[in-house]
Amino acid sequence: SVTFADLEKAPAVLLVAFEPEDEGGIVFLRLRKGVTAQRNRVFAVAPFASRGVERLRGTLVPAAPGTEAEVLDA
Repeated sequence: SVTFADLEKAPAVLLVAFEPEDEGGIVFLRLRKGVTAQRNRVFAVAPFASRGVERLRGTLVPAAPGTEAEVLDA
């Protein structure tokens, strides 16, 4: 299982149809701590780069709403 501490220390984190700043405050704070310390990179599969993804200096992998699984399969 993955802990909050694991998120902070992971070299890369993939968010799929998940906005951590709005939907998971603790997840967002742990990711931000890791990004600030330059320990991890964040990638988001989503229709647009949300404010939270931008604050995490995340890389957007564009996907129309509901097509996230197809993007992951590609």
